[in-house]
Amino acid sequence: MTQPKAGSCSVTAIRVGTLTVDKANLLYGEPRGREVVDVPVWCGLIKTEDTYILVDTGIRDPSWVADNNLGSCHQGALDTMTGALGHLGLTCADIQVVINSHLHFDHCANNYLFPQATFLVGDKEWGASRQPVEDQAVLYSAKEWLLEPLTESSYTLVEEDQFEVVPGVRVMKTPGHTPGHQVVLVDTGEGTISIAGDAVNCNENFLRDRPGGIVWDLELAIASLEKIREHSDSVLMAHDVRIADFQEGNFPSVPGPTEVTGGCC
Repeated sequence: MTQPKAGSCSVTAIRVGTLTVDKANLLYGEPRGREVVDVPVWCGLIKTEDTYILVDTGIRDPSWVADNNLGSCHQGALDTMTGALGHLGLTCADIQVVINSHLHFDHCANNYLFPQATFLVGDKEWGASRQPVEDQAVLYSAKEWLLEPLTESSYTLVEEDQFEVVPGVRVMKTPGHTPGHQVVLVDTGEGTISIAGDAVNCNENFLRDRPGGIVWDLELAIASLEKIREHSDSVLMAHDVRIADFQEGNFPSVPGPTEVTGGCC
């Protein structure tokens, strides 16, 4: 467990849609076809003393989700990236840094709205997006991280584990869901929050030591769960139903290995 640092940051949850998916996508080993669930898609807005950082940018086109048999997606007015930022009194131009946990369609589709920002992507994720494993090819296929005006040169590739973005904000490598998945650790007055992308989808991943159902490497995915547990006090999971729109702070605690605190959805 980590301790907050001086000059603590804040984290706000931004919903960028609701997906209707098979629960097997969220929990490894869950029988496919047994249960369909509605889950939010969360991004994280970090505010430091002088910087706004956005972790993931969400879904751009709900119809693309359905057309590619990835479930269905609903977006209200405040579930669009511009609508959500506007609700917080911000515009896209206020975001100085964008960190993508990985490059699946629901985590990078609005990157193009931030041409002024510095983009940080895992070095191994960059390679995986070009030659994805067969069962994840459709998740990368939209290539929305390269929508104009962005190009390959817009991105900085992160090689270092525990890479410091600014004081109080670090990128930690968590492969497993994809080869180059990364989470963002944020030191706040409440402790260290992990903005976890798809390394953790829901509380049941922790409680049952089972990652999400979409995995590139199961052993690495389980190891990344434990790495997040070790380095975090609380967590903003990509599809946690317990989080409220625009919630700031008071995110769910990371459960210890023997805790039993409820299910996934």
